[in-house]
Amino acid sequence: MAIQYAARYPDRVAAVILIAGAGLKRRRSLSFRIRAFFLRMMGKAARACDRLFGTKLAAAYAARFGSADYRKAGDLRPTFLSAVNEDLSEQAQSLLCPTLLIYGALDDATPPEIGEKYAALISGAEYHCLKGFGHLDILGRGIWQCQTLIDRFLERHSS
Repeated sequence: MAIQYAARYPDRVAAVILIAGAGLKRRRSLSFRIRAFFLRMMGKAARACDRLFGTKLAAAYAARFGSADYRKAGDLRPTFLSAVNEDLSEQAQSLLCPTLLIYGALDDATPPEIGEKYAALISGAEYHCLKGFGHLDILGRGIWQCQTLIDRFLERHSS
């Protein structure tokens, strides 16, 4: 949302700070794409069986193969899927304000490659990859490193 807002209203945003920010497509291996295709087809087949025969295969399928985030999304699942699959490349390229990008080296939800892509798209972006941190613990155990980077960034870019 920060990237969309900053792109849409550049006069209202002095700087952007993203920590493990999503919004760009990830490179996926051929084997991953093939597996994802078959999993999608099996999910559609399970939903069709539910409609035709009154089974509960879709719920069992989602519990077995859906990600933890997907399972926990509940009624917000469509919003979650929309956010996860969104591509903010064009908006990122249009950013004019200073941007700080912080990613955990061990993050598998929003891996450092996304931060590197953002750094390439956003003119003058400052990218940091924190070793030893994943998606959930970058703001837990890694809070002090994040705070230091943010404080320094804001000192340089405050008016």
